[in-house]
Amino acid sequence: MISTLLFDIHEVILLRSDARFRLLTQHFCVSSEGLTNAIHGDGLWASYRVGGMEEAEYWKTIASRLSPAFRGTWQDLRDEMDLVDEVNEELVAWIRSQQGKYRIAALSNAGADLERRLQHFGLMDLFEVVINSYRVQMAKPDERIYRYAESSLRVPASEILFVDDRERNTSIADVLGFKTHVYTGFGRFEEEFSLHTR
Repeated sequence: MISTLLFDIHEVILLRSDARFRLLTQHFCVSSEGLTNAIHGDGLWASYRVGGMEEAEYWKTIASRLSPAFRGTWQDLRDEMDLVDEVNEELVAWIRSQQGKYRIAALSNAGADLERRLQHFGLMDLFEVVINSYRVQMAKPDERIYRYAESSLRVPASEILFVDDRERNTSIADVLGFKTHVYTGFGRFEEEFSLHTR
């Protein structure tokens, strides 16, 4: 029996808007590829997402990696990156319809900005618990973060449906006894959820 729904945030609850990202890169006079490489290159994101550096240091490093054409400050870039996503309205409306029937929680590989972004999009009240890799200093697919989630929620893994857009994250959870779903779109999720709850 499922008692708890545990959602990833990026590309599940919040979806990257390609149009907004393009406008951002144009505004700062950088290429999409250059910005993406600056964010993820040389293990920077891997370190940051588990609290390996402060938010300011992270964004200063990204800004320093961009081409000389970059126009703006690291603070401006950080603030604009907060806004490049859009809410998965269909899924969020469905989740709100399930509040009271199931416990709702989040498990996200994220930075110090996660809670700020959820607040901006009016989503903090969606979740009973938000587990942010930056805060707990471990990230999916590390087995420890799933055990941490199970302990924090105080329910056995077998009662938790974990929804993530990456199979490498759900596969570990599956081995640990969680019910899992790889999110590819709302229609498929709703269909599979009904199978889980029959």
